Amino acid sequence: MRKFVAAIKSGDVTKLHQLIASDKTSIKEASGTIILSEAVRENNVEIVRLLIELGAEVNDEDRVLYDNETPLAIAASKGNLAMLKLLIEAGAVVNIPLKDPEYWTPLMCAVSSGNFDAVKLLVEAGADVNEIRDGGNFPLAVAANCDYQEIFAYLAPLTNPELRQQVET
Repeated sequence: MRKFVAAIKSGDVTKLHQLIASDKTSIKEASGTIILSEAVRENNVEIVRLLIELGAEVNDEDRVLYDNETPLAIAASKGNLAMLKLLIEAGAVVNIPLKDPEYWTPLMCAVSSGNFDAVKLLVEAGADVNEIRDGGNFPLAVAANCDYQEIFAYLAPLTNPELRQQVET
């Protein structure tokens, strides 16, 4: 796996093709999600597209590298719209059920990054604006805590009135 990660970090698509061709295990069966997460972290859309085409799983929470960091959550944190669109088109679940209630949703990651367009894209793709995580946090509360007024103004009318009242008082 280290060779895959090294090729991804260097952006060496040719080397990645060689590694995939010489490896007996498919990307899907190996550590596909971990490798995909690394490519997303490196903001390399071309490599992410290749890995998805080769079967890398975009939703496998059991194979994430760090807490909560599904490929979609990483892309949301980085605010990379092209990456978000690619992952959503590949079937990334915007409301992926995370095992640990402390893990933030991709929408909460996008909100905390302050990227309005990423927030809007995830909401338009069906992200739940009312999901409560991490000790009572939800997207509107994150926007309020970070003082992201544009994101707050966008999310407020979409948020459950009871939740909205928690941050408006």
